[in-house]
Amino acid sequence: MKKSDIANRWLVLIAMTSCLAMIFLDSTILPVALPTIQKSFGISPLALRWIVDIYFLCNASFVIAGGRVADLFGHRFLFCTGMLLFAFASAIGGISQNLYHLLAARALQGIGAAFMGPASMAVLIDVFPLKERGKVLGVSVSISSIFLALGPFIGGLLTEMISWRWIFLVNFPIALLGITLALISVKKSVKRKEPFDAIGCFLLIFGLVCSTIFLMEIRYASLIVLLQLFFTSLFSFILLYKRSIRIEHPFVEFSLFRLKTFSYGTVIVLCAQFLLMNTVFWPIFFQQALSYTPLQAGSYTIISTLPVMVISPISGYLSDKKGPRVPVVIGFLSIIFACYLICMFCVWRFEQCLLWGVLLFGTGLAFIMTPTGTATLSYAPDNKRGLASGIYNTIRFTGASIGIATLGTAHEFVYSEDSAKIPIYGLIADNIVSICVAILGLVLTWLYLKAYNKKEILEG
Repeated sequence: MKKSDIANRWLVLIAMTSCLAMIFLDSTILPVALPTIQKSFGISPLALRWIVDIYFLCNASFVIAGGRVADLFGHRFLFCTGMLLFAFASAIGGISQNLYHLLAARALQGIGAAFMGPASMAVLIDVFPLKERGKVLGVSVSISSIFLALGPFIGGLLTEMISWRWIFLVNFPIALLGITLALISVKKSVKRKEPFDAIGCFLLIFGLVCSTIFLMEIRYASLIVLLQLFFTSLFSFILLYKRSIRIEHPFVEFSLFRLKTFSYGTVIVLCAQFLLMNTVFWPIFFQQALSYTPLQAGSYTIISTLPVMVISPISGYLSDKKGPRVPVVIGFLSIIFACYLICMFCVWRFEQCLLWGVLLFGTGLAFIMTPTGTATLSYAPDNKRGLASGIYNTIRFTGASIGIATLGTAHEFVYSEDSAKIPIYGLIADNIVSICVAILGLVLTWLYLKAYNKKEILEG
């Protein structure tokens, strides 16, 4: 291989890594600024949750469409389009003058992430041979994890020292780097002539929107409205299923759920992503209940992100040697104990309980994510692995959306005449709910997530 080809591959890797780095940074930089945004716009806790949840809703709704459109119009085109859309949305967020501007910006960010995520993965698979893909993906995730870890600190620093608006504007140089390198190094991919199921896409998006509004507004909307939202979403998903078994190229391939490991693996990752949403409420708790500054809250939150860089390779090694069940069980047990420690801090105020609880929580998630994804997608047939990845990510981001809605509702259901204690009682309620979800994930992992069976994978 020529030296120029090797150098070009590294440029491709940097360009695609910029996408993951920007998504990782955005996921951890925002929560620290939420209390300041709430004060700036004078908005309710429900509106604050919508700022977070609308991103995951749009991401979940469009991630399958992103993969399909990338195949139709080319991976480089959709990657650059997604990066531009994310950067444009970040600009709107940075200059937003009210809640509605910010919600629109977050929605566009979610759609941009849904476009560039599948496209970047497809580009890496096209450019690097099979024997190098594992190493390349590992390098990409490791570099991006630095941004994931630094996000809370950067968010706290910018919010306290300059303005919360800069947490959106920092995306510009990353997007500029990614687009420039992609245009230089990535060749145009071959476009596939395959029908796009627009009706199926609409049914999925409409069903997800209705179900999310139902969960978010369950405490505020009337019973009639809630019933309308529930049955509308249910009817949309039924129509989507009926359509998928009638047409040749459905938007969602429901036949994949006949594979037991794939089916239960998606539920397990939904539980894990649900649990991850606890980290959105921590900075709010630190600032409202403990009177931390944004920088202090960010510094404390960063503790939960550090294990990702260390534990992810270990969990991958354990998964290869012992099967995915071992690391994932360790992960859920760690999260259960972490939630217990955080509850003990709320009761006894032992600083060590909070420190170890936050650290164990991040450790548990790092043990869960990679083995679950690898095991779940390994059982999908080769010719449907792209569709399986899209469905997997849709369910993963749906778990995040459900997590924000459920944990936020549990937090607000806690009542206290002493308003200063509401965040404390709310955090206890969130952790009790999280323990229940972690137990569900633990049981499903023990029963259904097993060691790789080559024969079953080939037959799948």
